[in-house]
Amino acid sequence: MHSEGANEKTFSLFAIVGIILAFGLVMLGSATAPTGAERFGNAYYFLIRQILLGLVPGALLFIALRQVPLRWWEKSWRAMFIVSLVLLGLVFIPGIGLRINGSLSWIH
Repeated sequence: MHSEGANEKTFSLFAIVGIILAFGLVMLGSATAPTGAERFGNAYYFLIRQILLGLVPGALLFIALRQVPLRWWEKSWRAMFIVSLVLLGLVFIPGIGLRINGSLSWIH
């Protein structure tokens, strides 16, 4: 059972995330409007693209992963951490890492 305090904390967390998300989208829209209008004829091109390819999939993934029991996350964190470290290290292997502007930070 959730206590009243837990519900308030959950609401506060979602409110803060929502404010940060809204601020980020406003900043993206204002910073990319001239480029979007010039290149694509739509000042909101990058904003729409971010919402459709970032916000919507992220929200759906959040909803799906929220259904996974907390106990599973507690048991699996070590394996996920090791996989993350391996993926981070792959960029330094020649042929796998992709050099962009002198930086090896992407997997080809």
